[in-house]
Amino acid sequence: MKKQIIQITAAALVTLLLLASLVGCIRLIEYPADTTGEEEEIAPDQTEPETLPDSETESSTDEISESEPTDRTEPPTPDVTDEPDTEPPTEVPTESPTEAPTEPPTEEPTEAPTEPETTPPEVGEKIKIYIDQGHNPTGAHNAGAEGNGLKEQDITYTVGVMLAELLHADGRFEVCLSRPTVETVLGSTNNESLAARADGANAWGADYFISIHANSHTTSTAHGIEAFAYSSAGEGYTLGGKIVNALVDSTGLESRGMKTRTDLYVLKHTAMPAVLVELGFISNPTEAALMGSKPELFAQGIYNGIVAYFQP
Repeated sequence: MKKQIIQITAAALVTLLLLASLVGCIRLIEYPADTTGEEEEIAPDQTEPETLPDSETESSTDEISESEPTDRTEPPTPDVTDEPDTEPPTEVPTESPTEAPTEPPTEEPTEAPTEPETTPPEVGEKIKIYIDQGHNPTGAHNAGAEGNGLKEQDITYTVGVMLAELLHADGRFEVCLSRPTVETVLGSTNNESLAARADGANAWGADYFISIHANSHTTSTAHGIEAFAYSSAGEGYTLGGKIVNALVDSTGLESRGMKTRTDLYVLKHTAMPAVLVELGFISNPTEAALMGSKPELFAQGIYNGIVAYFQP
């Protein structure tokens, strides 16, 4: 009997244990169903985003906007028509004489060789000719060349005065000299001296400008008469050709021809047809002797060339 009671008690305990186990399983299964309407609580240390290292948080000037694709592309090639014209500018041709005249180039040309249009004097009006005796007196700036005991500035002064007398006597011409006296000094520098001559002719309203010079070279055999104008298409070139031919006839010296120079100040900055005449070479003994002893031949030659130019 006692044994039966123990067995019943044991069976009851086993049954209780089984029931307890079953109740625990049911609770474990039903727990999620009971909390479906609740939000899961987040731990405090997870409420802020993770901070990146400084090297990754600094913005860059090359940052791509959100609306742009992440793949970078090269900028489009500009249209050929938008490119500037790369054709090099045309340089103004210049022609240098075989032996350069003694007046040095002082300014590069900035425009194509042209000569200002001039209105010929009306019938009965005198033709105004500005005679520029090249260079200043000895001892001043812009003095000329020397050779064989002669000075260019003395020769040009004398020939200029004689030429003015011939033109005055003609009656058709009115004359102005850049150096009315042998002591006249133009400007205070070389460039100012050249500018004074061109400005003087412009202010006077000259119809033609003639600058007288004597050439020079390191070789004593260099010889001949030549003249220069700014453009071969202008009146100055034609007038200069007449003067060279007439000088050759009056002096017997050889011709070096008519040439163009766009870098000579007095040719570039005069507002009328202009000629620069090289009488001969002061460095050549024969030509220097003729210029020194018979300057009237050179004055007569220039005058004859001017007259020939105005002949119908």
